[in-house]
Amino acid sequence: MKKNTSQKLPKRLSNYGALSLAIAGITNASDQIIYTDIPDEIVSSGNVFYLDVNNDSYSDIILLAYNSSTYTKAAFCLPGGYSYSGGNRISKIVGLNPGNYFYYPSNMSKGEVINPANDTFYGFGQLNIEGCAGSRSQFCDGQDGYVGLHMKVGSSTYYGWVRIQVAANGSSITVKDYAYESAPGVTIAAGDTGVLGMENSLLNTIRIVVLNKSINLYNVPERTTYKALNMSGKEVLKGITNTPDHVIEAATLASGIYIVELADPSSRGLIRKKVVLK
Repeated sequence: MKKNTSQKLPKRLSNYGALSLAIAGITNASDQIIYTDIPDEIVSSGNVFYLDVNNDSYSDIILLAYNSSTYTKAAFCLPGGYSYSGGNRISKIVGLNPGNYFYYPSNMSKGEVINPANDTFYGFGQLNIEGCAGSRSQFCDGQDGYVGLHMKVGSSTYYGWVRIQVAANGSSITVKDYAYESAPGVTIAAGDTGVLGMENSLLNTIRIVVLNKSINLYNVPERTTYKALNMSGKEVLKGITNTPDHVIEAATLASGIYIVELADPSSRGLIRKKVVLK
C-alpha cells in the first residue's frame, strides 16, 4: 500500500480514469459491470482523493482526511462536483441526512442493492471523527465497507460502489476498488464485480503473477479471453486460455507497466490488473 500527498493524488486519479476509459472503448462494453482494481491507496491527514468511477473525466466521489484543532482524526467524503454550479455531473452518495450540518454515508454491506429506492444526499459526508464519538458515522470498525453512488450524467443516472476501509480512529481512508453498471438506470449490488460470470467469492482465487516477461494466469475458467494493454489503452497482446493455468509469453513487449484484462464472453464483467514487465 502507498501513501500519497495531496498534490499528486488528483493527477494519479485522472490517470486511472483515462486508462479505464480507453479500455472501455476497446471492449465496446454495454450493459456491463465495469470493475476496476487499483493498488490500495491511503488517504491520510491533509490528503484528498478524487475518484472518477464511471470514467467520464469528472470526479464522482472525493475522500479526504483531516487532523486539525477543529476535526482531529476525521474522515469525510463528498460527491464529486460538490462545489460546481449546474449539477448535471454531480453524484449522490447513499446515506442519511438527519437534519444537521453533516450527512452520513451508509456503510453498505456486500450485496446491498444500489438503486433509486436508496436514501441519498449531495452534501459533506462524515465517515468517522475520532472513532465516531458522539456521532452517527457508520465507518467506525476499521473494516472494509462500501459507499454507494448514484452518478448523474445529463439526464441519466448510473449506479456504482467504492470499497474503502476507514481507520477505527478516523485518521485515514484506504481506497481498494470500485465498480459501476455501464448501462444507465441498471442497478448494481455493493461489491458486485460481474467478473467472468462467476460468484464474486471466487474472485480472490484468480491469480496473475509476472516473472520477467511471462504473465502467469492461475485458476481462470477455460476459454477465458485475455488481453494485454499498454498505459495508453492500446491492445498489444491477446488470446484465449485453454487450461485453468495459462502462461502468456510477452517477450516481444518492452519493459514497463501494462494492464492484463480477462473476460468471459458469456459474462457481464471484466477483471483488470496492472502488471510490471521487467
